[in-house]
Parts: sequence; C-alpha cells; structure tokens
Amino acid sequence: MLDKDLAKITTINQAMHSNGLFSKTEVASSIVDLNLIQAREKVVQQNIVLSRNSINYLLNKNPSELPNPVKFRHLSGASMVIGALPLCIIENRPDMQEATEELKAANET
Repeated sequence: MLDKDLAKITTINQAMHSNGLFSKTEVASSIVDLNLIQAREKVVQQNIVLSRNSINYLLNKNPSELPNPVKFRHLSGASMVIGALPLCIIENRPDMQEATEELKAANET
C-alpha cells in the first residue's frame, strides 16, 4: 500500500520536474524512498515465511501455511495461558533441547 502511494508521488514529482517545478534531487529522493520501501517489503515477506516455518518446526510439522482466523491486533494477551501450550512446542525449543542434552551429559559422568 505504501509503495503504491510512493509510486504515485514519484510519478507526480517526475511530471513536476519535467514542467520545471521540482528539482532533480527531489525526484531522485522519492525514487530512492520507493526503492527502499520495496526492498524492505521483500525482507518482511521472507521473515514471515521464516517465522511460519519456525512455528511449524516447533509444532513438529512440515512447513506450510498457518491458519490465521484472527488478526494480530484483535488478539488478547490476557486470554493466553502459557501452561496450555502443547508439550511438543516446549520440547522443540532450542534452549530446552540444549538443556536436555546438558542434563544427559551430566548424568552420564
């Protein structure tokens, strides 16, 4: 959405530059802003995929789409009970796996 707005602004700035109302630096600045937003958008999309895959890993599932019935802004933190998490999520946490391995190593000696 933001990139579409910036693209419109860039087009307007280019038209104003061709009419002599804007300097070339203002046009270049809007082009740079547009390119930065587009690059950040790609990074965000990759981070979403990585996060989704991490969640599936913790749930001991193959990478796939996650059901998303509720928007993030509508979630209530008060209704979440940490003790209600499935055991596989806790067992698959990297820090828990490391602690388990350390405990096994300590008990072997």
